[in-house]
Amino acid sequence: MEEKLKIAHQFILESPPGELNDVFNDIIVLLDIDDYKDLLPQFVKSFQEYNNANFIPVELPEQKTKTIISKFGMIDDEHYLDPRSGNSFAFDHFHQKVDDVQKVEIEENDEFKLREAVDKEIQKYVSEHFPEGVNAVYYKEDKMTIIITANKYNPDNFWNGRWRSIYHVNTESNEVTGYIKSNVHYYEDGNVQLEWKKDTTFTISKDKSNPNDYAKAIARGIDDFERNAEVSLKETYNDQANNVLKALRRALPVTKQKMDWNQISYFKLGNELNPKSK
Repeated sequence: MEEKLKIAHQFILESPPGELNDVFNDIIVLLDIDDYKDLLPQFVKSFQEYNNANFIPVELPEQKTKTIISKFGMIDDEHYLDPRSGNSFAFDHFHQKVDDVQKVEIEENDEFKLREAVDKEIQKYVSEHFPEGVNAVYYKEDKMTIIITANKYNPDNFWNGRWRSIYHVNTESNEVTGYIKSNVHYYEDGNVQLEWKKDTTFTISKDKSNPNDYAKAIARGIDDFERNAEVSLKETYNDQANNVLKALRRALPVTKQKMDWNQISYFKLGNELNPKSK
């Protein structure tokens, strides 16, 4: 059973966007378990690792915007921080529920003002480019982490997708490092997944002594990187469709003669009008 649970853990971590519960239900069937309550602590750990890695957005009571589940917001094994509202909350990873929301005392110092300015600019950027986007900004000891996540679930048409990007800002050196990860799952009459990652490093030209200008410079850098990355991805797949995939097909059949599709349709029509007697 231990080996099976390790495999199950990996299946959970690789669950496509929006399909975690479906994968879990299939795992229970494959493990042939009638009651999984004794194994629940192990599954909860797998769910927590999945939620942290995929930046799952959640709603807090009486808050207009969502926050994000990630290791950067973890206070302890059960509680997370929403840096925008200044609330801590417990999160049930298995049932995806928020509980025990409490206000956290945060000193409104220079670090607070810089984080707030960056959060506002990133929130503006996300609202302009991601219809279902959510962001969070964490800041501690000259290290700022910016997370952007956007999910689009369309199970009725057999596809789901997720965009994740994360940026680490060193506010002493003004260097930004980060990456984009995208995952799309299409499963109508098949099972196809696209996983894509793009890394970046850039430097901010502004100084953090002016929080608003500094925040705008970070947002511009992220905007430039993500815009160019998306254009590059589109060009890559257009090239694959026009050249790579085309090269996999035969230009002519083995007879070296072009197929006369009109003639084939005539044959088909003739067979339907004059079926052979059996």
